[in-house]
Amino acid sequence: MIFNWFGLLKHPLRDRRLELTLKMLQGRSFKLVIDETGDKKKGKHTDYVARQYIGNLGKVDNGIVSVNAYGVLGDLTFPLIFLIYKPRKRLESGGVYKTKPQLAVEIIDQEAREQGAGSKGES
Repeated sequence: MIFNWFGLLKHPLRDRRLELTLKMLQGRSFKLVIDETGDKKKGKHTDYVARQYIGNLGKVDNGIVSVNAYGVLGDLTFPLIFLIYKPRKRLESGGVYKTKPQLAVEIIDQEAREQGAGSKGES
């Protein structure tokens, strides 16, 4: 898939990073990769830390997990956007639970909505 990632620009640091990435790409197409990443954390003071499966550890442990979108162009891999996975038991009052696959779809759908479904498939 090829996206116009400017629709996801909502945070100043991310805005600038994505702006520079898109400038570097000079309009070239890239592959979109969605992945999840987990990091082991001690304690429960960081939001959304819970006992959950941490892929890079290969086991359930106390940690935080994110769903990430990366671009791949040849041998170059670059970060695009991420969303934090919020375990049901750690949701704030009124929070909406979303699975990791739902977060991945949200990353893609958010861009499609903001660009008027202007993404193009690539075979």
